[in-house]
Amino acid sequence: MAEELTIEDYEAKRAELQKLEEELKAKGVEFVADGKPLYKSKIFWANIIAIGAMVGQYVLGYSLSGEEVAFVLGGVNILLRYLNKDISGVVV
Repeated sequence: MAEELTIEDYEAKRAELQKLEEELKAKGVEFVADGKPLYKSKIFWANIIAIGAMVGQYVLGYSLSGEEVAFVLGGVNILLRYLNKDISGVVV
């Protein structure tokens, strides 16, 4: 059976979490509550460009090898992750 919590337990945990949040904010960590709209995502636009490039290859008859595509997309993703402030699990 689950342990019953009192309002005092709840308030104590809430205060503990608020203190931790303040400490992290003091270190420069940003919290994202609701996320951001899709159209503001750099990774989304990089993927749209990649899809456009693939369609362009098909239309123009030019083709990159799989290794070339993987190399370019890997580099773009690394760059975007470096520029992105919302990296999961990374405290700056």
